[in-house]
Amino acid sequence: MPTRIKMRLCESDIKKAIKQVDEYWKKLQTKTKVFCGRISELGMSVASAKIGEAPLGKYVHLNVKYENSASSCKAVLFATGDVLNTEYGQVMPLMMIEFGAGVHYNPVENPKAGQFGMGVGTFPDQTHAFQDQGWYYMDVSGEWHHSYGVKATMPMYNADIEMLLNLRKIAKEVFSS
Repeated sequence: MPTRIKMRLCESDIKKAIKQVDEYWKKLQTKTKVFCGRISELGMSVASAKIGEAPLGKYVHLNVKYENSASSCKAVLFATGDVLNTEYGQVMPLMMIEFGAGVHYNPVENPKAGQFGMGVGTFPDQTHAFQDQGWYYMDVSGEWHHSYGVKATMPMYNADIEMLLNLRKIAKEVFSS
């Protein structure tokens, strides 16, 4: 609902109008911070759930960085992941659960895969990503394990989509009250 400030052209009304504008500005700043928080909480919730679906999720960490100024609020949801050293090289679980490893679980790639050069079959020197029956690998203790790869649960992509789909709804809830 729009805020209206009525006044006559006299000193006392102008002072009241200035006070009302200042109060409105403070409310707007508060609501902007609430909006920023609500959107980032939604993203965090979706990303956390998607990370929780992945067996490698324990190696991924989520955070939100907030920047507030007098006229705006900015929230950035980001994920960081541990880098695991294997005999095959360095493996990044965050990239694996975002973009997938192995065609068995990932017949359709993450819509952002091409943009970032990631996805099934992009690990350097990989030879098994497109084997639907899976493959075997040896762990650090010398034991062999069968694998179909890692399903792309796409935590950041899904968080992004969910935040975009709910921007207008949350804005209406926050700014119309």
